[in-house]
Amino acid sequence: MVIPKERLFYLDMGVYTKTAKYYFIEDKIFVSEVLPDSEIVLEDVEINNQKRTEVLNGLKYPILIDIRKIKSITREARLLARNDACTGQYIAAAILVEGTISRLIGNISIGWNLPEIPMKVFLDKKEALEWLENYVSKE
Repeated sequence: MVIPKERLFYLDMGVYTKTAKYYFIEDKIFVSEVLPDSEIVLEDVEINNQKRTEVLNGLKYPILIDIRKIKSITREARLLARNDACTGQYIAAAILVEGTISRLIGNISIGWNLPEIPMKVFLDKKEALEWLENYVSKE
């Protein structure tokens, strides 16, 4: 999938919200990275959803969701964020977490919620990116 040149300039250094940074890796994997010590509430998720929709501009990509630096997230924000991951904006999702307990909780959550796209939790960024490579469009 090719990003239009006018969008590449826009994404060159990343797009920021109060709690997240968005960017592409080699024009084929979309990254959503939670900023350090973010305390995410419902309004933040709504703003982040709007920004991601704007950046993706109708195109679908595999996404790496890096939540390793999150400080906290409210229940309402977590429910909306979880539902957003299954809205059809993405081809597959790799969730990058810090620690074995977080990985276990993430895997249990995925098992209960049965996402519509392939989704997996990782401790290692390299492994997550290698897994997402399986979902990169070969166009």
